[in-house]
Amino acid sequence: MQVNYYSNITLPTVISIITPTQWFDKIKNSEYSETITQARNGKLPYTEIKSSLPCITYNFLFNGYKKEENIIAPTGLMYIDIDTPEFDLSKVDTSKVYCYYKSFGGHGYAIIVQVDGLSKNNFKPSYLNVCKELGIYDFIDTNAIKSTQFNVLSYDEDIFINENSYVFTSTENSPQSIVRKEKETYTIEGGESKEYQSIRFNNLDEIEITGEYIVDWNGIEWVNCFIPFKKRDKGRNAFLLSYTNNLLWLNPKITKDRALKILTNVNKVAFTTPVPEKDLLKTINSILKYKNDGSLRPIYNWKPRKIVFKQGLKLNKEDKLTAVRRELAIRAQSQSRKKITTILENWNYEKSGKITQTKMYKDYPISSKTVEKYWNEFKEHIKELNKTLDKKIMTALNNLIIILINTPYFLTLVQSRFSFYK
Repeated sequence: MQVNYYSNITLPTVISIITPTQWFDKIKNSEYSETITQARNGKLPYTEIKSSLPCITYNFLFNGYKKEENIIAPTGLMYIDIDTPEFDLSKVDTSKVYCYYKSFGGHGYAIIVQVDGLSKNNFKPSYLNVCKELGIYDFIDTNAIKSTQFNVLSYDEDIFINENSYVFTSTENSPQSIVRKEKETYTIEGGESKEYQSIRFNNLDEIEITGEYIVDWNGIEWVNCFIPFKKRDKGRNAFLLSYTNNLLWLNPKITKDRALKILTNVNKVAFTTPVPEKDLLKTINSILKYKNDGSLRPIYNWKPRKIVFKQGLKLNKEDKLTAVRRELAIRAQSQSRKKITTILENWNYEKSGKITQTKMYKDYPISSKTVEKYWNEFKEHIKELNKTLDKKIMTALNNLIIILINTPYFLTLVQSRFSFYK
């Protein structure tokens, strides 16, 4: 088996072909392990790092450039993206899984299976049938159901590989609508309710957005159920209290059983040594006391969001990354222009004299590339500033001459000169 290899998700041009084994080795012994870990922990810009790393396409081989029209043949593999804290990997039949590992973000999973007979026409129904058979249909990222889906390099020392896994057969059925099954839920008091209640893990749906997304570089405060990127054992109780606090605040009608199920899965994902179930119940009961007496308050995420996309948009991850890169570029341009404006407003004429490109980047904290890039935009304004400086110099010289002329010493000097010539 072989897969196409790319420089990063912004460049869909195929640069080489590698084997899945070679890709798995890169994940297990990633040369970018430290960079990915820091991006997961928020110490490096997550989106920028993700969009700069190598990637592959698991589903199909492409002729030169990644797009459906250029599909050459199936790889024999299918990539399934899981990105929800409710997912319990232990319940998946791994004999049917070729490989799984943590996604780039560290919370979700990439699940790879073998499928025979895939084509771009039967890809979607085959994808859904495989997910149903694996019992993961309710947890898939529906935006990733694409024959052209990228998979960015991740890092997972515990990657699972089963080269003798079950081989699924593709289906020719028409693609079905992706609709979540209704589930029976129960109130805290125990009464049965057939109305399906969706669980919220953040409150981003409450932010008013008129277009596709909103940008606020000052930061938008938000509430979410945060899971650490790396498993840990320190501070387990504090973490569980914080997570449960926000889970119950975001979902005021959630049942205790439902909350316990979610917390049980989070417990497995977050800690090397999960806490006993009785402690989970204690945590839920303690937060329920605050909820029932009306004193429950949210715990805001330590890192405000700068860009928030409107909920329900049919934008895939690549579309969102494109929008983020565009906004970052606009911001960078705005900041560069603002920086030049500030330098011009505070220009030290006594020290630097007339304004020039060279003086600007040598005497002030700004790069030569930035100055050269935006110089033409400020060129006319700079000419006027330099003309003003010339006028100020001439005025100062004239004033100096007048002062000199009116001094007794100057008059005596002039008289003595005239006497000499006589």
